[in-house]
Amino acid sequence: LNGKRFYHARTPIYEPRPQYCLSNKNVQELIYKNALERADLGYKVVEFGQSDGFIGCQCEPCKKMYNTSDWGEKLWRLHTDMAARLEKDRPGVIPAIACYGTSHMIPKTIKKFPTKNMIIDVAPATRQLIEGWKKFNISGMAAWTYYFGPYLASSYAPSADFDYLQNELK
Repeated sequence: LNGKRFYHARTPIYEPRPQYCLSNKNVQELIYKNALERADLGYKVVEFGQSDGFIGCQCEPCKKMYNTSDWGEKLWRLHTDMAARLEKDRPGVIPAIACYGTSHMIPKTIKKFPTKNMIIDVAPATRQLIEGWKKFNISGMAAWTYYFGPYLASSYAPSADFDYLQNELK
C-alpha cells in the first residue's frame, strides 16, 4: 500500500503478517504448493481463499492482473486457475473456493468452472448468493453461519436467541 509492504496487525490469534503480492508467480506457486501438500496429507477437499482482512496490493503488476481493477474478480480468477490445476494434479481431491470478504459475490467473468467437481464455501450465506450459484456447475456448497465471535458487535456473547437458532435449524 502506498509503495510499502503492508503488514496485518497483531491479533490475539495471529502474529503480524505481510500481505503478499498475488501477481508474483513465486507467491502463486507457494500457495499452490501448500494446496498440494494438504491434498497429499489426505484432505478430501482443499480450499482456496484470501485471508481475513484482505487488502489488494497496489503495485503495477497487481493493478494489471486479469485486466480488471476488481479485487474480488481477480481472486475468483486466481483461485479458479489453481482449482483447475489441483483437480488435474490430484484427481479425486475436490477444490473449493471461498465466496468470502472481497470475493463475497458471484464472479462476473466466470460463467462455468473448468473443473468437474467444485465446492463454493459461502461466508456468510445469503438467499441471493445461494440462488446465484445454482446456475454454475458446482458439486455443492458449504455455508458459514455466524452466531458469536469477536467479529460481531456482541463479541463472544450470543448474537441470536433460542427462537432464532431453532428457526435456523429448521
